[in-house]
Amino acid sequence: MRMNEPSGWASGIDGATAFHELLSKGQAVEVTHLAPKWLNGTVAIENEVYDRFVSWDTDALRRHCVALDDSARLEHLFEGCGCAAFGAGGCFICKAVDARGYAGRPERHVLTMTNYGRPTQPIWLIHG
Repeated sequence: MRMNEPSGWASGIDGATAFHELLSKGQAVEVTHLAPKWLNGTVAIENEVYDRFVSWDTDALRRHCVALDDSARLEHLFEGCGCAAFGAGGCFICKAVDARGYAGRPERHVLTMTNYGRPTQPIWLIHG
């Protein structure tokens, strides 16, 4: 498990530049159009987290025998991040089935939500 130190988080103008660089390099997937209104800003998910908890490949679907669509898995991720979506963000627990795991049942996973923008204009990144 990777944990990030809050003092190293980028915010403000430099953070927005770093965030847009992640998107332009394809290291994150923007999901603002699918995010709930209470997130109130731009939202993206790091590729690894997106592949593990939202967009499964066919191998994961066969292995787990769980046929949820991507929107249902994304909704569970957003439900979990509600406690971390204020200020600079923070860690939260998402109870989900990991596409790379071997248990076909939901388990707890610790993820991080970081605000790369300002507190009044958040730019959220969900990552591991």
